[in-house]
Amino acid sequence: MSEKVAVKSKAPNSDVARSDKNAPELTREHRTLRLSPRTDVIEKKDAFLLTLHMPSVKPNDVRVNFEEGVITISGSATRPDVGDRSPVHRGHHAKEYYRSFQLSDGIDFAKIEAAVSSGVLTIT
Repeated sequence: MSEKVAVKSKAPNSDVARSDKNAPELTREHRTLRLSPRTDVIEKKDAFLLTLHMPSVKPNDVRVNFEEGVITISGSATRPDVGDRSPVHRGHHAKEYYRSFQLSDGIDFAKIEAAVSSGVLTIT
């Protein structure tokens, strides 16, 4: 079952960074992995279909923004809590996903829909 994700639009000429090179950098002290999600972009006759793989990201932790023809997708997954145990090895880290795309002119923001199911974000 998929859960809907809110798609937000920003006012023109805002100061938000709109390219992958402006994404925050990985910091070792927080042990957060900075990732670009695996993505498929399919162009249909009257729509685009974007599928982004963002394992461990919950629907409430996904952000989709559309501004001046650029769609920006980001999300975060926290490191699993081990409680009072002392792990010998930690293979899971907190993750930050970030990706943006320049879309062609004529995209109708009101028709953009996004949903998450089993760690896969689908945007149409």
